[in-house]
Amino acid sequence: MFHIVLALRAVGNNSIVACYHELSQRLGLILKHEEQRVGYLTQQMRSLIAAQDEVSSLPEDQQEHHFSLATERSHLARDIQNIYHDLCNTGEVRMYINKWVELSFCLPQ
Repeated sequence: MFHIVLALRAVGNNSIVACYHELSQRLGLILKHEEQRVGYLTQQMRSLIAAQDEVSSLPEDQQEHHFSLATERSHLARDIQNIYHDLCNTGEVRMYINKWVELSFCLPQ
C-alpha cells in the first residue's frame, strides 16, 4: 500500500483541488498497475533507499543533496519531478510511467 500526497495552498480553488485529486488517482492507478505487472514500485523504493543509505553513511560535510541523488537513481523520482515542473510551467502532463503506461493530465486554464 502507498499514498500519493500533493500539498496545495490552503486558499486553492475547489476545482483545482479536485483536478489534483484526479491526478493523484491516475498516478496511483498507474503505479499499482506497474507494481502488479513488473514490481516497478518495489524496484524504485529499493533504489531510493539505497541512495538514502549512501548519503547517510557519508560525513555530514560530504553529503550530497538527497533529492538530486534520488532523481539520478530513480526513474520514479525523475518522473515525479517532471510532473511537478510540467504542471508549474505549462499546466499539462504527458509522459509514460516506466516507459509503458501513459499519464496525460491538464489543469483548467
